[in-house]
Amino acid sequence: MRKIEVMITPFTLDEVKNASAKANLQGMTVTEVGCFLTGCTKSNKEFSRKGPPGRQSSGDHFHQLFNNFSKNPSLFELPSPGIGIAIHLAMNVLVVKHVDIEGPGLIEDCLRQENISHQVLNLESGLRLPKLDHFTHVVILGGPMNVYQEDRYPFLRTEDFFIKEAIQRGKSILGICLGAQLIAKALGAKVFKAPVKEIGWYDVSLTRIGTIDPFFSQLPNTFPVFQWHEDTFEIPHSAILIATSSLVPHQAFRYGDNAYGLQFHLEVTQQMIREWVETYEDEFKGLKSPLLSKPQILANTELKIKPYKEVGLKFLRSFFRKSLKGGMK
Repeated sequence: MRKIEVMITPFTLDEVKNASAKANLQGMTVTEVGCFLTGCTKSNKEFSRKGPPGRQSSGDHFHQLFNNFSKNPSLFELPSPGIGIAIHLAMNVLVVKHVDIEGPGLIEDCLRQENISHQVLNLESGLRLPKLDHFTHVVILGGPMNVYQEDRYPFLRTEDFFIKEAIQRGKSILGICLGAQLIAKALGAKVFKAPVKEIGWYDVSLTRIGTIDPFFSQLPNTFPVFQWHEDTFEIPHSAILIATSSLVPHQAFRYGDNAYGLQFHLEVTQQMIREWVETYEDEFKGLKSPLLSKPQILANTELKIKPYKEVGLKFLRSFFRKSLKGGMK
């Protein structure tokens, strides 16, 4: 029998009402399963739960297809030439934050716009990290703590194991600032004091690999980002540097196809920046550069936040729309 690649489309919350209980695919909610004509030019209108036209497929037959798919999600035996299997999946995103003030911002705006099911978990409140089984994506946000302060913040130790498991299971994972440092640490890389503390707006540039990355290639080669960090990370073994800057060279990396770490805050909104400059006011003491002054940061934010939002949404939509093939284990 001829083999083709399974067509897998991540669908949103509105499309999961009639989930099929027949699929035994961990971490996925399967919304519909059926057959379609691979050469169809009518947007697969022949799609049917019972199988292709002229051929009735029993529930047992589909169950066997599910089992085959779970063992090898890339290839499967077609029931007959010219017939493919469509499996529609529902996304579910876990957003992990470490302090209340550093929330998901633009990330949650994007998830709501795309109508993607998500859960925001605040570790500062004492909540435990859930099992990964029912999540397709994990986002790890920033925070004022350092990755090596596990004695002061015990949840960092638990989170380290959680991130390692997410990577091992092929979940799509995105780390922002502290989140990127935690991913780097989970992959065995060192996290240490950066040459300078970056607070405010700075330019980053894509590396050669970054310009052809599936998500970053849609962004300008050089663009301003909002920073608030004093640590940096080594690029983990087998990871790829995606973005860099003159002051702190390691700004973004990709590990495999599913894990991304961004040192900069792609999620910030104007309101978040205003809250941060007030709440973290002590961090400005002793800083002599005018680029790090509160008035200058707020003035730059007025000028840069609108195009920055467009850049952020472009990246985030690509990340969350990413094919889930091979990422559900």
